[in-house]
Amino acid sequence: MVNDSSVELTNVLVSGTGFSEDIGSIQPRNLHTLYVKPTSESALKVEFDANGKHFISEPQGYLEGSSIYKVDAIVAPDFTVTVETN
Repeated sequence: MVNDSSVELTNVLVSGTGFSEDIGSIQPRNLHTLYVKPTSESALKVEFDANGKHFISEPQGYLEGSSIYKVDAIVAPDFTVTVETN
């Protein structure tokens, strides 16, 4: 997960089918690598706090438990989230 904003993201939580991982905080312009294993087909949802507001993304991307997927979640400067499956 990449924080491409200029502020710290706090209370960061990523979740999907069969998993929920509390990341804690991500400093501005930093990357956090996380390994998850969904129990079936899943999208990735990201929640975090920034600038005194709580943000929740729509589930995006694609991953499943039977294969290895690299998924990039990027928080933009306007706090929108983009998830790309590679």
